[in-house]
Amino acid sequence: MAPCYVQVDVAGDEFFWVDKEILSSFSGRINRLSSPHPQVIILNGIPGGSEAFELITRLCYSPNKGNSDIITPATTCLLHYAARFMGMDVDMGTKQIQMMKYWTWSELLVASRQCQSFGRKEEEEEEDIMFDKVMDSVVSRIASTNEINPSNSSYSSSPENSGVRYSFETRSNASTKNNSSFSCCFSASSSSSSSNCQKAWWFEDLMFLRPDVLKKMVVKMKQQPQLDHATICRFLLYYLKNKPCSSSGTEEKRIILEAVIDLLYSLDRTTVSCRTLFAILRMSLSMNLTQPSAAKLDGIVGSQIDRATLDNILLPAPIGGGVYDVGLVLRLCKSFLIQIGVAAGSSSSRRKLKTVGSLIDLYLAEVAPDPLLKPQKFVSLAMLLPDDARDSYDGVYRALDMYITVHIDLTEEQRLRICCVLNYEKLSTETCKHLAQNSLLPSRTAIQALLSQQSKLKNLLTITTSRSRSVKGRNYSPGEGNQEEEEEEEEDEQVILYAKKLDVSNMENEKLKAHLQGMQWKVLELEKICRKLQSQITRIMKTNTSGRNNSSSKSLPKLCS
Repeated sequence: MAPCYVQVDVAGDEFFWVDKEILSSFSGRINRLSSPHPQVIILNGIPGGSEAFELITRLCYSPNKGNSDIITPATTCLLHYAARFMGMDVDMGTKQIQMMKYWTWSELLVASRQCQSFGRKEEEEEEDIMFDKVMDSVVSRIASTNEINPSNSSYSSSPENSGVRYSFETRSNASTKNNSSFSCCFSASSSSSSSNCQKAWWFEDLMFLRPDVLKKMVVKMKQQPQLDHATICRFLLYYLKNKPCSSSGTEEKRIILEAVIDLLYSLDRTTVSCRTLFAILRMSLSMNLTQPSAAKLDGIVGSQIDRATLDNILLPAPIGGGVYDVGLVLRLCKSFLIQIGVAAGSSSSRRKLKTVGSLIDLYLAEVAPDPLLKPQKFVSLAMLLPDDARDSYDGVYRALDMYITVHIDLTEEQRLRICCVLNYEKLSTETCKHLAQNSLLPSRTAIQALLSQQSKLKNLLTITTSRSRSVKGRNYSPGEGNQEEEEEEEEDEQVILYAKKLDVSNMENEKLKAHLQGMQWKVLELEKICRKLQSQITRIMKTNTSGRNNSSSKSLPKLCS
């Protein structure tokens, strides 16, 4: 039978005259397109274009030859995807696939690029065996090199010198220019990012990976015990900083950032410095991240907020939202509390909680003067952490005082609600004095603070006198001890009697000042008593040491009625 030739138009790039019968016997697509008798067969979308079609044609014309000059490491993946497109047997390169572990690093990179260009897309569910084999080989090569020399993996060179590899200076400079927005964010924390982004020999070679391919590659890296999370995190940060993208590709940059965030979320984030995490957070503020990625970033940064400084969390608010983004800090702290709740009660979690408490007190002082800060947001921030996070509420009071001073148009109800953030038991005496004299605060707040302070001093007095009695019982005669006890009980009764007489609920406003002054005076008297008791106990203890058992003590001064 005479050969039946047909013209094949490969995407309008090149035309081939081929034997229809030969190609139809191998290619299901050619067989379908050549029926019944078309003069021209148009092939659009063939992976590799005219180059791949020419290789496919050569294989079809000589199927029984070794074809070692056609199927090489450089063409194996190309032929695989072209054959799949043409509806041919994709096992023609089985021998080369089996030899893939012996391919050079450069050949693996070429194959990786072909898989990325012609392999399955992210939305496709079809299994891509070639893609998986190439990715496995690349990751295994990286892991084996890291295992041989893990201590110097950051500085070691590629397994071979290949012309395929670009120099670090040439490629990183180009990528930095194209990705300047990312680089600028990292430059603000250069000391930490330089260590976090310190490159291993293979970092630069994988900058061509698309974000969706990067995700698949990192999943395989995590399965290699030779590659620790610290190395993978450094690679991701290097990728984020140096991945080339178009100068105006905001959407492209967002996709890159979200891919890195998603991957960091699955790794040990403690291997990344806190400053670098906040650099990524600042970077994200100018991009419209999807809600899942934004939530993951909040979780990553929030878990490390106990390592943050005040400068780290002073993040600018969106336009029209005030000076600082208080809502973002609220989200970070909530993420921190959720994650620390897993280890609640441990000494480490308590220490972290107190560290964050001190940080939030400093932050409150910074945001309090903001005239656009709503009372509800101030209250939410001040009450966000549990009471155990603070040993003292003096810092909260200072921020509260500043906030009320700036926001002079607050209603009485709003002021009362703001004052609810205070734990009066954890206010120092000096702070209570200032609060009692603060005309901007509601009167009942001042009274509550002084009553709380008086109760605290009363408890301290009880503890101190109890210790005093214990010491005196070993040094004084029964008669002297009874006299001292009667005097101390009388003083206790005077304190209790004064507190009972102070019925603030039915008091008129004009009488409040007089009572407040009386309470302040009582606080001062109680402080004097405590100091004298402590001094007296010290003298008694010294007397015990020297063996003198006949010393006398002065009675406590009585409170004025």
